Amino acid sequence: MKNGNRIRIDFSAKVRQGTKEMICHKCGSQREKQDGDLPFRIESHKIVIVKDIPAWICKGCGEIMLGDEVMTKVEKIIEKVRKMDAELEVVRYAA
Repeated sequence: MKNGNRIRIDFSAKVRQGTKEMICHKCGSQREKQDGDLPFRIESHKIVIVKDIPAWICKGCGEIMLGDEVMTKVEKIIEKVRKMDAELEVVRYAA
C-alpha cells in the first residue's frame, strides 16, 4: 500500500455487472484486492499497525477501501490494543 493515502470506508463503490471488479468512486479506475499493513492512531500517544489487512486499492489514485466485515474486525483489534499500555503495537489481522 502506498504511504500517505487515506483510508476510506467506501460503502458506495460500484461493482461491474457479472464481475467482482470494484470501481473507484473517486477517479473511476479499477480497484485491486490486496493485503497490506495499515497504521491507525487510536489516541494521541498510541498507534496500532494492523498487518495483512485485505483491502481494495484503486489502481488510479491509490485510495484504500475496507469492507464492512474487515472494518468490524479492525475495530475489535483496536479495542483490545486500546486497553494495553504500549504506545506502538503491531498486530496481524488474522490473529
